[in-house]
Amino acid sequence: MSKTQASHISALTHVSLVVADQQAALEFYTEKLGFEKKMDMPMMDDDSDDRWITVGVPGQDVEIALQAIDWFDGRDEEKLRPLVGNNAMLAFAVDDCQATYEDLKERGVEFVSEPTEQDYGTEAIASDMEGNELLFFQPPESQ
Repeated sequence: MSKTQASHISALTHVSLVVADQQAALEFYTEKLGFEKKMDMPMMDDDSDDRWITVGVPGQDVEIALQAIDWFDGRDEEKLRPLVGNNAMLAFAVDDCQATYEDLKERGVEFVSEPTEQDYGTEAIASDMEGNELLFFQPPESQ
């Protein structure tokens, strides 16, 4: 596509987080992090237990799809299982990194690192119930 052509892509709407236990992930992201449950519905019209579950930061359009490793009768389980606890880090902007750290720690969220000032801002890294890293980032005051 040349620079003069218009893109057909209008927005990022979903990212997938591969999880071993969708219900535990739903509870972690909604109860501990305070995310909204955006969707929770059957994936198919058959007798499958597969569920399409998404969560997201309140007021934001991007949703995190909690992707079960055994969707579609487990056909991709061998490929997906190594991703459980090893998904790419999710990063979240916060207004006050120290206050976010204290609040989430009180709710039982485990942190890998305490709030640390860097040249690019203040960050704290937590992990979810399966070990996926979550970055909470506060930009420097000058921005």
